[in-house]
Parts: sequence; structure tokens; C-alpha cells
Amino acid sequence: MADTLHLEFACTDAEKEQAQALHLQRRVGGGSKALTTIVLLLVLAGMLLGFYVRVGREVSAAHRPYVYAAVVGIAFVAWLLKRRTRSAAAVMTGVDVSDDGLRVRATGAEVHLPWSAFSRLLDSPELFVLVDRSGTTLLTFPRRVFPDEASQDWFQTLAVNRLGLAEPSAAPAPVATPADPGQSVGLRIDLRFSDFVDRSLTSWRVRGFLAAFVALMTGITIVTAASPPPNAVYSATQVYFMFILPFLLVTSLVVVLGGSVLSWWSHSRRAAAVDLVLSPDSIAFSGPEGSGALPWSTYDRFKETRRSFFLWKSSGASAWMLLPKRAFATVEEADRCRDMLSSHLRPSSWFFG
Repeated sequence: MADTLHLEFACTDAEKEQAQALHLQRRVGGGSKALTTIVLLLVLAGMLLGFYVRVGREVSAAHRPYVYAAVVGIAFVAWLLKRRTRSAAAVMTGVDVSDDGLRVRATGAEVHLPWSAFSRLLDSPELFVLVDRSGTTLLTFPRRVFPDEASQDWFQTLAVNRLGLAEPSAAPAPVATPADPGQSVGLRIDLRFSDFVDRSLTSWRVRGFLAAFVALMTGITIVTAASPPPNAVYSATQVYFMFILPFLLVTSLVVVLGGSVLSWWSHSRRAAAVDLVLSPDSIAFSGPEGSGALPWSTYDRFKETRRSFFLWKSSGASAWMLLPKRAFATVEEADRCRDMLSSHLRPSSWFFG
């Protein structure tokens, strides 16, 4: 085999779903498909049983069909949102695999990823999947794109050997210096827990779930108030303000903080500062887990909050970037960043990351 393997391909939706399934099997069932299926079915059965018992206790028989219909409606909306985040078209990707790492090219971007950026290799008769150290990003290689079986064996052997030796760099990359300080902005991104809380509060994925849950509980209260049970100790209004409203507040805190903790914990496993240079032409980055340059077309929307700037691709929730305002050295640099975002991206409030 040559020192470098050149691949060019576009993953299908079926291959992306299979890669996700392989990753899930590894995390839940230790790689066993049967064990993963059993665990997920038991979890689902437990959740449905708990929901059924609670509805049976707290909702009269006449109103239960409305509750079940509302849950089905929420599940349908969630399914539609999931389909919305899929890419409209497959993206052609070029990858050069060598002993030093991988050089990935797609949609005008070129990124170098050292082997230390990945934690494990998953494989199946159809795919190879490289998993990053946080366990959140998958790099999928369909076996069909390899020129022959010998190249597949070379790739698998190289990946296994390099992943066994690769260690994440403890030292952060050197601070990047803007080539043109008058037009570019250099900053170091080191995300904290508060940034993930800001992301949860900004995301309409979280807001939509909470809004649907509040609407469901409020709807149950209204239906109950229209036909109150006989000999009720408290009215439906009293129950809502004394029990349901505090429950909704606690649930909202749990959802926001719980999701933020999970995201922050996943990120902290590979916590390393990344240096960015925002220029009129691209977004350059460098860090222990890779370096490269992204064209502005990588994203098409942005939103500014009190604490951060969010960049994302409207056709896929996985493509997003968070720029904390504290990372800017001066107010003028934050203003320059805002101007660049406005000139390259469209302002929007519909962030689903």
C-alpha cells in the first residue's frame, strides 16, 4: 500500500443511520445488537408503563383519550423535526488517510485531524466508523468506496495501531494571530458549563419540548376543569397553581440543566482550547484535535444572545458553532465579528442545535 490512501465519497442516509446504530450498540450493549435491543425495549417499556399508570391515576377515563392523542401528536412533531435536520443532499467528501492522520475536504473546507482526535474504530460488513474522543462526532467510511479489500485491511490496521498509540495533546495550540488585524478577529474558544446552559436556553429543540409539555399539562387542566370529578378536594385551578405549575418549573430546570450537564460532560472529556481566526474569507481554526479552514458557507444562519454568538447550518443541527463574547479581547473585536456574521450569514432565531 502507498503511504497515503485517497478516498472520495458521499454517505447515504442509510449509511449514516447504520453508523449511528453501531455507535449506539457500542455505548449501550457493548457492541452486541441483541443486548442493545433488549436494553432499549426494557427502557421504552418502563417509560410507557410509568406513563400509563400515572395517567390512569390522575386522569379520568373520559379524558384519557385526549392525553394519549396529545402524546402521539408530540411524538409526530418530534419525528418531523428530526427529519428536518437531515441534509437535503449528500455531501461529496474527500479524505486522505496517512500515518499522520486524516485530511478531510468537503464543501470548500479542508481540515487536518490527527489520530489523537479519535478514540475508537467501529466496523461492520458495510462500514468503518471513527468516533471522536467526546463520543459525539462520527466519521463514516463506507467499505464500498475503498478500491479493494487490501486497502480496507490497510486502513483498519493503521487505524487500530494509531488509535492504540495516540494520546490527546495536553498543551493547547499556539494562539493564532490574524493576518490582517484591521479585518480579521482572533480568539480562543474554551467552552464552559455556562455556555452549554446558554445553548440549551437558545435551542428551539429544548424550547419546543418544554412548550409541548406545558401545553399538554395545561390542556389536561382545562379539560378537567370543564368536567370536574365529584367530591374533589381542590378545584382544577387550585391543583394547577399549587401542584402542576411548580412541577412544570422544576421539570423545566431539570431539562435545561440536565441537557447542559450531559453536553458539558461530553465536551469536557476532550476539553481543549481552540484558536479561531475569523476573516472575510473563512474561519480558520487550530487546536490539539485538528486544524483547518472553513468557508463561511459551512453555516448559513446566526443568532446573537447576551452571552454568545451562535452559527449553524439550517439543513443540519450537527453543524453549529458557539462563540462566547468573553473570548473577544475588546468590544471593537466583538463588533467586527458581528459585522462579518451579518455580511456572510442570515440572522435567525430558529436554532435547533
